[in-house]
Amino acid sequence: MKPEFELLVRCCGIARNLPIHGVRLQAQIPSGFDEKLFVGYAIRHKTAATALAGLKKLGLVLQPENAGKLKQFALQTRMLRELILEDASVITEAAAKASIPALVLKGPASSLQLYGDALTREYTDLDILVNSPTIDPALPFMTALGWEPEDYSPAENSSPAPSKLIMRAHHIVFWKKGCPFRVELHDRTGWERELFARDNIDDVFARAVRLEQDGKTFFAPALPDHAALIIAHGTQHGWALLHWLLDAAVIIAGAGLDPQRGMELHHGIAARMRSLGMQPQLKLACELAQKLYPIALPPVLESAIISQPPLKKSVAFAIARLQTGAADMSTIKTMIDFRFTFASPLFRTARGKFSSAFKLFQIHPKDIEALPLPRPLLFLHLPLRPFFVLSRRIKRYRERKAGAHG
Repeated sequence: MKPEFELLVRCCGIARNLPIHGVRLQAQIPSGFDEKLFVGYAIRHKTAATALAGLKKLGLVLQPENAGKLKQFALQTRMLRELILEDASVITEAAAKASIPALVLKGPASSLQLYGDALTREYTDLDILVNSPTIDPALPFMTALGWEPEDYSPAENSSPAPSKLIMRAHHIVFWKKGCPFRVELHDRTGWERELFARDNIDDVFARAVRLEQDGKTFFAPALPDHAALIIAHGTQHGWALLHWLLDAAVIIAGAGLDPQRGMELHHGIAARMRSLGMQPQLKLACELAQKLYPIALPPVLESAIISQPPLKKSVAFAIARLQTGAADMSTIKTMIDFRFTFASPLFRTARGKFSSAFKLFQIHPKDIEALPLPRPLLFLHLPLRPFFVLSRRIKRYRERKAGAHG
């Protein structure tokens, strides 16, 4: 583990009340330490403010230039979270008036549930789940609030079923003029696609809890349900960001909870994972969290995963991605490794393994836009995938570079 990433892990752990490897008080940064790389890691892993808090607790101070960059980014994203918290309340209130049940996912909701403050966990967008098979019923109140969908039309739902070769987005993105963040609206099938088994969405909504901070209120999944989503989401993305793994580590450790509440939470999580058949995903999250932090595994979680086969290749893949900050996740080699090295061991049936592997051959909707082909000829996109992947990476690089100078 590079010293810059190792320090980031310690900083974030101590800031989130997790046990850490190494010292809890450090006199100075060692010579040869790349402060710019550390700052880059903190920003890429969406942990800038958390890293700052950890540095302060460790007693470390960066050089003024590097400290200034980290502080500026942390301040900007905190202001963004304040705006997101406001809109989480406004949008879900509008959904309630339209008789559409809506839950806030991750972001301010998991921040409140895991850390007691909607602004502690870092996030840059707003995820909302509506209890509807499509997002069409939500369009009137969203547009009334000024939110316009990106590349979405209700008429698409009446068209013939798309080819299974085409990836289906698990959410619809909304933008508002002058607003610096996006809203991702998920219909109820979005939850089903995020988890590894079909869930009873109505029960999830029935168990929902009301959260409040500074007069802003909204509903969110009960913590055991939310924990299942958090673990599923991290797994779906190869646990490539420390931002996600910190949440899993806090859940597993029961950090910040009294023993009784912690035991109730772990019993609830174990039950949910068993009901969804997600014990392999839980085992992976536990092993990764314990790789970074000396967490004692609660007995109830240990009993839920004790019979699961080893996941050494999946763990190694995730640790390698963490140390690159997900920088190589879009390469062809990594995508193949993700499906066959990381994901395959998490499925216990041939059908599950095939379904996971098949996603490697699905076509990105943006590729269809770039090169429209008749349905019988869609397979021709597959040999062109390296070109399209490279094109998207160049576009994202140019967008980031333009943003940095804007």
